[in-house]
Amino acid sequence: MSSRPTILPGRHVINSSLLAANAGTMGAFVTMAPGAPAVAATCLAANAALSFTQGYTTTAAIGGADMRKFVDKPVRAKFLTS
Repeated sequence: MSSRPTILPGRHVINSSLLAANAGTMGAFVTMAPGAPAVAATCLAANAALSFTQGYTTTAAIGGADMRKFVDKPVRAKFLTS
């Protein structure tokens, strides 16, 4: 697995669009839930999919540069050795 960041072209526009669509589907869910539960459930499912996509596109640019394996000696707690 590569730890390189994935830089999407226009990622700020993509993330802003996903945020607006997420807010729209949540608003539709809240207003339609009492009268049309099937439509509200569809809006909720769309909201979950949009949230997943936005989470991925937001964190993909970070990459795994700060993730490293621990190959050093374990650190002992000082209060246990006194």
